[in-house]
Amino acid sequence: MSGDSILKTSLAIILLGLAVSCASHDKPAIASTHAAELIPAIKSEVNAGHRGVIPYLVAGLENGDAAVRLCAIEGLQRLTGQDFGYEYYADEADRRPAVEQWKQWLSEHRGEFPPIGDESSHVQSGNRE
Repeated sequence: MSGDSILKTSLAIILLGLAVSCASHDKPAIASTHAAELIPAIKSEVNAGHRGVIPYLVAGLENGDAAVRLCAIEGLQRLTGQDFGYEYYADEADRRPAVEQWKQWLSEHRGEFPPIGDESSHVQSGNRE
């Protein structure tokens, strides 16, 4: 195999690897466990009005990182108009009652959230709770 052929093959493999890594994410960033990925994903989804993010936001209320919890409750407030008295900075025990209310709310509204990426998940006027 010539040097030129090896270079072309190597470039093809690299490009193929890049295409696969860009095209096939197993989990969206919104499902990340890393605050550095999760916070921008929350902000992006909420700013776009994607109601499909709501279950992720409810889960984020229990995150160990206060910044994630803050983004989660702000997102929930924007998308639903509710906060149930949740305070992101409170101790876990003090946050628990509001988290339980959010889980109850989520179970009552579960079928209302299209998957993220579905255009019908956008907030439209009159769609807030």
